Amino acid sequence: GEFKQSAEDVNAYLSSPDYAASISGQPSKLETVMSIRKTLVDERPTSFEDCVVWARLKFETLFNNQIRQLLFNFPEDQVTSSGTKFWSGSKRCPKALTFDLNDKCEDAQMRNHFDFIVA
Repeated sequence: GEFKQSAEDVNAYLSSPDYAASISGQPSKLETVMSIRKTLVDERPTSFEDCVVWARLKFETLFNNQIRQLLFNFPEDQVTSSGTKFWSGSKRCPKALTFDLNDKCEDAQMRNHFDFIVA
């Protein structure tokens, strides 16, 4: 997942002296190494304020930008080649969120968007 895999990779890298050898057979080893670098070097927060900024930008990426891109590629009224609605059955059409400290997010069981940042 978004938060689980990179954390596990970093922990394995930091705790295993033979980490490079352990991933040598993986087809996605370059992706894994780039993710570790991003976590430990490129996006590493050095203060609480950095953590808040990182979380706020992550919220924007996950719940606004990626959803808007998905809806651009597959609009709410998209129809498949067989004539059925693309967003039907188990595929519910997502809605992009605009960050609002006072907004309640019932689906995610958060008090508000700020809970995501604090978590």
